[in-house]
Amino acid sequence: KDGNGEALEVPVVDLNFKEAKDGADTVGGSASAVDGIISTRRGSASAWTAMQGKGPVGEWEMALPDTQVVRDLFAKEQVEDILFVLTYKGRTPEWPN
Repeated sequence: KDGNGEALEVPVVDLNFKEAKDGADTVGGSASAVDGIISTRRGSASAWTAMQGKGPVGEWEMALPDTQVVRDLFAKEQVEDILFVLTYKGRTPEWPN
């Protein structure tokens, strides 16, 4: 939050993912917040759509811009939360008879 208690947005976030299997490529890239949210569903994270359909197990890397503004936010302890929501679906095995 800024000095007035207003939520701050980081303009660009890099998110990359590499599945935990041999030969997997790293996918992802930069995305920008719209109204405080970066989302493939809302269209603000088109670089992240390559992650869809992959299992969640692997190496994740999130990077914020290396700027004085972002460094100051952390130095002044103005970052209260970074909410990272990952949704996935799967199928359970059929129940034994």
